[in-house]
Amino acid sequence: MNNHVFLDTDTVLDLAISSRKGHRAAIELLDAVENDSLRASVCATDLPNVSSELEGFMGADDALLYMQALVEALDVATVDEAVCKQALALGEGGFSTRVLQVCAEKANADYVITSNPQAFKKSNIKAIDAAKFIHLQAQ
Repeated sequence: MNNHVFLDTDTVLDLAISSRKGHRAAIELLDAVENDSLRASVCATDLPNVSSELEGFMGADDALLYMQALVEALDVATVDEAVCKQALALGEGGFSTRVLQVCAEKANADYVITSNPQAFKKSNIKAIDAAKFIHLQAQ
């Protein structure tokens, strides 16, 4: 196991917004990243959506500071034409979900951390929500 996970947009938002249901588990993930026991990645294409959501929630200046810290803490997977073509060829599910799936598979990640594991049912990589992942790691 590589101890490498990919985070979807909702999980990244859970990190930033304490009122969200998944906040506590997302913070535990971040703690594991900061302790070097877990490597976490996000897709570059998800970051503009995260930033936009955070600007509405915390204001542009704080959102920018948060995004800077996020990019420092997590790996950012690039998305190029080849990734987009592979994602389109998957043919099922939303495009952003397919892009994340391709990036996670290319990186040989262990899990996709998502609030919607069903969206990744055709993936070669197991999808799981943050709380269940934390529970598995504690065993």
